[in-house]
Amino acid sequence: METELLNIINDCEECFDRETMNEVMHFYNHGEFEMALEGFLIEMINRKKYPPNYPISYIFNLCYYYKIDKESVFDSDIWNKLLIWKDEYYADSSHGI
Repeated sequence: METELLNIINDCEECFDRETMNEVMHFYNHGEFEMALEGFLIEMINRKKYPPNYPISYIFNLCYYYKIDKESVFDSDIWNKLLIWKDEYYADSSHGI
């Protein structure tokens, strides 16, 4: 799953500023994949951005694999925020259902 995580991070690079990308990649490069994913999600949620060309199920598969649904490091409410973000994603008619 590390490759899948890296792919989505790299493909969303234009959604972040350089400092954010450096922080996310710092965790990734040090094998802290859960922290990299959580940092990635926090930024995507805060910016109301959605990964281009990735179904929402891709993100949820990563979250389940890295147990973001059960524990977090940076934001204890990240799972609930992710669920709201998902609902907003589908509410946007440009994404379809």
